[in-house]
Amino acid sequence: MAHITHESVSTMRDVEWEKKEEGYHNEALKEVNGLIRKHNGVSPYSVRRPYLQREPELERCYRTSVDDILKAVEASLEESSRPNNSNLRVRPEDHESGTGETVVWKFSMLDALRRLMARLMPGSSSSSRISQ
Repeated sequence: MAHITHESVSTMRDVEWEKKEEGYHNEALKEVNGLIRKHNGVSPYSVRRPYLQREPELERCYRTSVDDILKAVEASLEESSRPNNSNLRVRPEDHESGTGETVVWKFSMLDALRRLMARLMPGSSSSSRISQ
């Protein structure tokens, strides 16, 4: 794990998650591109915006989340190096569920993307959709 670099993290992709969410992403992009189309229809040529495409947007998301992922991996490695500890975390919202059970999770690329999307678009339906 010590050989993880910005370049290696930025090339990691969660293909399963991308396929699972492809329909949602396409619909969201269709909606945004419709707004861009309306904007471009009434705007002078110099301020028109290009349409968004799914693949470049996903690449940008992975590229911009590299620092968060590296920090989480480093924290996980630091915590796992302590005696009697593991990579498991307790989610505060699950811990207070009232069931008496402690719910734990392992860090994953999907968790990093969820946190990034929630930070970029607080309160939006896309961040709640990703958390499912």
